[in-house]
Amino acid sequence: MNMGQSYSTNSGKYKVKGILSSKLQEASPRPETFAFETGEDGKRKQVTYNDEKKNIVLAKPLEKTEELNIDGDKFSPKLEKLMSLAKEAISKRDYGTALRCYDDAIKIDPNISEFHNNKCLVLLHMGDPHSAIKASDKCLQFFPNDPVALNNKGFALSKTGQWEEAIKFYDKAIQVQSDYVTAYNNKGNSLRQLERYSEALKCYDTSIEIDPTYALAYNNRGITLIEQHCFTKALDSYNMALELNPDYTAALNNKGFVLTELGHYTEAIQCYDKALKLDPTFTSAAKNREIAILKLQNFLKSKKIYVPYDITADYSEGDYGLN
Repeated sequence: MNMGQSYSTNSGKYKVKGILSSKLQEASPRPETFAFETGEDGKRKQVTYNDEKKNIVLAKPLEKTEELNIDGDKFSPKLEKLMSLAKEAISKRDYGTALRCYDDAIKIDPNISEFHNNKCLVLLHMGDPHSAIKASDKCLQFFPNDPVALNNKGFALSKTGQWEEAIKFYDKAIQVQSDYVTAYNNKGNSLRQLERYSEALKCYDTSIEIDPTYALAYNNRGITLIEQHCFTKALDSYNMALELNPDYTAALNNKGFVLTELGHYTEAIQCYDKALKLDPTFTSAAKNREIAILKLQNFLKSKKIYVPYDITADYSEGDYGLN
C-alpha cells in the first residue's frame, strides 16, 4: 500500500476513510560506520556495521590498502572532515550539503563503499531514486558483493515502483549476508506491493526470527495482515512493535486504525492522541482521529448516548523533540 492510501468503510449514514500509515514502514538505508579489521589470512579487510545493531558485515577484501588514504585505521584528515560535515548536514536535513561532501570524498577516493552508500541514502532523502540507483551501481562496480549497496539499490528501485527488480537485489544481499534483517524486511515490502502477501509475511517473520527486537518488521507485518483483513492478528503485531518501541508513531497510528475497524473507538483515539503528541505534524493520525470520533459519536447516538469530543484539538503547541 502506498503512503496515504485510504481504506473506506460505511458506518450508518457516515462514509468515512482511514489512512493506514506507511510513514515509517520502510527500512531506509542508514549511513554506515566505517572500520577495518584483519582477516585470518593477515590481510586488512574493509568492514561496515550498522550503527543501531553493530552487526559487522565483511565487504570485498581490498587488495591495495595504500589507495584508501588511511592514517592507521582512520581516514585522512580531509576525508574525516568531509565525513563529519556530511553527518552534521544529515542531522540538520541539509541534504544538498551532505551530497556535496560525499561527492568530494568520492573524488578523493572512490574505493570506499561507505561514501557511495551514504550518497545513495542522501539522494533517497532528496526524493531522487533514479540518481540513488546510479550511486548504488557505482558502488557495486567496486564492491559487487557489498550487501549494503545491494540492499540500497533494491530500496531505490522500489521507490520507482520496480518491485520485481528490487526483490532480485534484496535476494542478492541476502545471499551475501543470510542474516540481513533489513533486506528481508524490504523484500517483504516489495512483495506486499505485488500483493504476494504470504511471501511477504514469511520475510517479516524471518526478520523477526533473526532479530526479535526489530519493531519495524512487526509494523510491516501488521500492514500486510490488514491488507488481508486479519485485524486481530494485525493488532498483535502492533502491540509487539509498541512493546519494543512505545514511541513508534506509525505503529500507534496503525494500531488505532485496527482498533477502529474492530469497533474499539476510545482506545483508537488514545493511540492517535499519543501519536500526535509525539508528532503534531502527523496528518494521517489527525485524520484517523477525526474518523474514530465520528464513528464513536455515531455509535453513541444509536444508543441514545451523547459524549462530546473535540475533533479540532490543537496538537502543535509545545516542543515534542521532533528530529
